Amino acid sequence: MKLLDPGVEIRPIAIRRKKANPWVKKGQGYRAGIDVLRAATEPMAATEIAKAMLEKKGITEPDKGPFIDFAQGVYTSLKNHDGRTVEGVGHHPVRWRLK
Repeated sequence: MKLLDPGVEIRPIAIRRKKANPWVKKGQGYRAGIDVLRAATEPMAATEIAKAMLEKKGITEPDKGPFIDFAQGVYTSLKNHDGRTVEGVGHHPVRWRLK
């Protein structure tokens, strides 16, 4: 921005900070998801996996907003590993199983 307009004031622009997940530490979410899939008898959707992960931690009724973010993170993790350790089955919702 300073290259295009040297007079622009950049101090008031807030830095975007990512909120830490309240339920799992960084790097632990995918591993916990794989543990859930190992115990599963059939493919599961990302929201089902997220719910099972939280139930293992003793959380039965999480807040809706943070849970949606958590489930989306689980889905993204699984999608990033699709074809290697997990595979998606179906279209909507994609159900996941170990490869």
